[in-house]
Amino acid sequence: MNWLILRTKDTIIRLHSMGLFHLIIFFILFFLGGLQSSFSQYYNPKCRYTAIGFSIKGSYFHGDIATPLQYVRPGLSVVAVRRVTPRISLATEIMWIRVMGDDFMSSNLQTPNKINTYIRNLHFRNDIKEAAVYLKYDLFPSADHYRKRPIYNLYGVAGISFFYHNPKARVFKDTTMTKTKWLALRPLETENVRYSNFGLAIPIGVGIRYKLSLQWDMEVEVGYRYTFTDYLDDVSGQYPDPASLKDDNSRMLSNRSAEQKSALSKEQRDLEFIQSELGYSIVSGADYKYVQNFGPGNERGTAKGNDGYIIFSIRFLYAIPGIVNCPKFREF
Repeated sequence: MNWLILRTKDTIIRLHSMGLFHLIIFFILFFLGGLQSSFSQYYNPKCRYTAIGFSIKGSYFHGDIATPLQYVRPGLSVVAVRRVTPRISLATEIMWIRVMGDDFMSSNLQTPNKINTYIRNLHFRNDIKEAAVYLKYDLFPSADHYRKRPIYNLYGVAGISFFYHNPKARVFKDTTMTKTKWLALRPLETENVRYSNFGLAIPIGVGIRYKLSLQWDMEVEVGYRYTFTDYLDDVSGQYPDPASLKDDNSRMLSNRSAEQKSALSKEQRDLEFIQSELGYSIVSGADYKYVQNFGPGNERGTAKGNDGYIIFSIRFLYAIPGIVNCPKFREF
C-alpha cells in the first residue's frame, strides 16, 4: 500500500513538471494549424511587407532563487518582422536582458515557508543575450495593403531561441564588508557540476498591437522562455562537500548560509535568531562555515524543473514602404 502511495505521488509530481511543456506543445500545434489555415487562402506576394523596430523590456526570473519585484530589470532588443500571410508573420529578434534573484530580499524569518530560503542566502545576476526566431499569429487577418491593416490586433507567439548566459554573484572584497565585486559562478562549479554558457529556449507569448500611424505600430507583449537548463541561477541540486570544491571562492559561493551580511543588499542578517530561536548551530572548518542542516548532502535547489524567465515588452515597429496598389487576398 505504501508503495502504491509513493508511486501515485511520484506520478503527480511528474505530471505537474510536464504541464508547462505540454502547454508549449499545444501553443506550437495551434500556431501550425493557423499557419496551414492561412496558406489555404490565395496570397499575392506583393502584399508581403517587412517591418523593423526595437523594444523596451522587463524581465522576471522563475527558478530556484526567487525574484522580488524590485529586482525586475530592463532590457532592449531589435527586431525584424516579415508578413508572409494575412495572419502569419515571421520574426527575428536579438535582445539583451538581465535576470536577478535574491534569497535575502524575497524571504524572512517570520514566515515559516520562507525560513529555509532566508538561511540559504543565495543570490545571482545573469545577463542573457538571446537570438530568437518565431511565428506571430494574428487574431484578425490583414488581407490588403499594410496601410489598411487593422487598428487593433491580438496575436500569439511561438518559436525557438538560442542564448548566452553567465551567472554571477557579489562578494565582499575585504573584512570591512563595505566594498563588493562580482564573480562569475560557472567556472567555480559551486555544485561540482559543469554546465554550458549557451542554451536553448522555447519562447511563447501573447500580445496586443495598436496602429499608431500609417507605418508605425506599437505592441505590448508578455512572454515566457522555457529553457532546457536549471543553472541560470547556478542552483539546482545539493550542497557538495566543501573539500571537493576547487578553491576558497568556490566554497564561499557554494554555501553562504552563515554569512553575517547579505552581499547583494549589504544588510545585516539575523544569525543570532537562527541559532537561539531556530536551534541551528554554525558548522565551521578550516576555510568554510555553514548553518547546520544546510551542508553537504542537503538540498541546495530543486531539480524538479528547469529555469525560465518572463519578459514584458513594449515594441515599436516601422513598416518599410512598399507597393501601394496591392491586390486583395481571395479565398477559395
